[in-house]
Amino acid sequence: MTRTKAALAALLLCVTTAGGAAAQQTGSPRPGEAPLGILCQLKVPRSQNWVPEVVFIGHDPAQALVIISDSVGLAYNSGQPVAGRVAVLNSRRVTYAWDFPVRDAAGNQARRMLYRATIQLRDGSVQISASPGGYDNRFIASGRCQWSPLEAE
Repeated sequence: MTRTKAALAALLLCVTTAGGAAAQQTGSPRPGEAPLGILCQLKVPRSQNWVPEVVFIGHDPAQALVIISDSVGLAYNSGQPVAGRVAVLNSRRVTYAWDFPVRDAAGNQARRMLYRATIQLRDGSVQISASPGGYDNRFIASGRCQWSPLEAE
């Protein structure tokens, strides 16, 4: 099993065993040695529709692996989750970054959508922004994240 498939299997196991949106916060979302499954739910105004309402983040620090799964990424990435990275990690917050190509109505690759999710460690609040590469537009929404440690197979 590839690392990506193993991480996704673990993330799905976490979400299904933790009751989906009722996932349990256990300690801090600060990534340490143990893999984490993070479920973020956002209040997205209609004008900010490039930001998804639900985002799953799987983070395995031991494997240096971050997997992002959300409705927008799945729609534009051939139904596949997107690889991400840790952009910021300090005592107050963790920021995950990811991107994927988007196509215009004719099916031509137009730009990359650039995403950042910043989670405040003290309370799980999150802000996610999406920006089309090369443009000044920015789409932003906020909400809350819940997290659970992922169990190894």
